[in-house]
Parts: sequence; structure tokens; C-alpha cells
Amino acid sequence: MQLNWDLTHLYKNEEEWNKDYKKIEENLKELNTNIKKILYNKEEFKKYLELKIETERIIDRVFSYSKKKVHLNMTLENYKEQMKNVLSLYGKFQVISNEFEKLCIENENKIQEYLKDRELKKYQRHIKLILRKKEHTITSKENLELLANYEKELQDIRNKYQETIMKIGQ
Repeated sequence: MQLNWDLTHLYKNEEEWNKDYKKIEENLKELNTNIKKILYNKEEFKKYLELKIETERIIDRVFSYSKKKVHLNMTLENYKEQMKNVLSLYGKFQVISNEFEKLCIENENKIQEYLKDRELKKYQRHIKLILRKKEHTITSKENLELLANYEKELQDIRNKYQETIMKIGQ
């Protein structure tokens, strides 16, 4: 007896899946291009946040479908390829999400002001979860200071590496 899942609640066909996959690609481009706009005003912040949340939902759906298809038949290469592609897009989404979170943390006061708006109240929990990471997050300025503090040590390591390469080459 062969088990099968009814995945039509996710996608009726591959065409629908492909449409959502392309939507993710488009959304990621837009999210990446417009990330700094969240600091312009609360309208841009809301627009960006809604696109980010929508993209995350689509990624979850696309991933669930591909994962279930792979589990139904591990020999089908096209579904393995789908999974690989979705995971790649998810990695790109994570990079963008991390940048968004960093901007929210570094501009906490402005973001807190945005959240006072009635239309943004529904996102308070989402943003509070981001902002509570503040004490565990290194800012761009702190990162540069750390690098500056260790620049001499890093240069010493580079020099030792070059000397070792030169000795091996002789």
C-alpha cells in the first residue's frame, strides 16, 4: 500500500508553486532594495514589515510543499532540487531579516514611536521580540571598534601566514 498526502490545500499544481516561488524572489529583491526606507517614516516601516511577513508565510508554504513531496518519494530529483532552491531563498531571507532586525535595534526609539500608531499596534509583539535581542546584538559601531582593537593581532596572523607560505614554497 502506497501512502500519499493530499497537498492540494497548499498548491493545486506545480504552476501555483512556481508562481509563489517567483513571488518570493521578487519580494526578496524588493525587501533588500528598500530596507533603509523603514527609517523614513511609519508608512514605509509598515509597508516593509507587511511585505516581510507575507514573504515569510509564502516561504513556509513553498517549503512545506517541497518537503512533503520529497518525503513521498526520495528518488524524485525535481523535488530535491525544489527543496535546495527554497532553502537557498530562505538563507537570503534570513540575511535580509537580520539586517532588518539590526536596523530596528539600532533605531529602537524611532521604531517605538512608530508602534504607537494605531495601525501598527498589531505588530507590537513581532517587534518586541526583535528588540529584546538588543543586549545580545552587536551594533555596527561596536563591530568596527572590536575590529580596530584587534587589527594588530589580525595583521600579525596574516604576516605569519605569509611567512609560512613562503617557507613552504622554497
